[in-house]
Amino acid sequence: MLACVLFTECDHREGITRDKEVLSSSMRIMQCYVLLGGDQFMNMYCPAIVTALERTIGQVADNAALPAIDLLDLCIQVCCC
Repeated sequence: MLACVLFTECDHREGITRDKEVLSSSMRIMQCYVLLGGDQFMNMYCPAIVTALERTIGQVADNAALPAIDLLDLCIQVCCC
């Protein structure tokens, strides 16, 4: 869960969450994990994903938050199916 580590344990969170390329790549990596792992992955890593999304969505510009919102949408789809 490299992508979650970027947001939950990194000392430079402000710089990471403001860099659109890093944010987009991290969110795509997490999307891949969610798609591959499904319910089992979500049961195990949901708190880390929620923390990453909480720290990201409110701290970046609107257009940079789109990858995080896409991840949120995917998580809801996986959990509700």
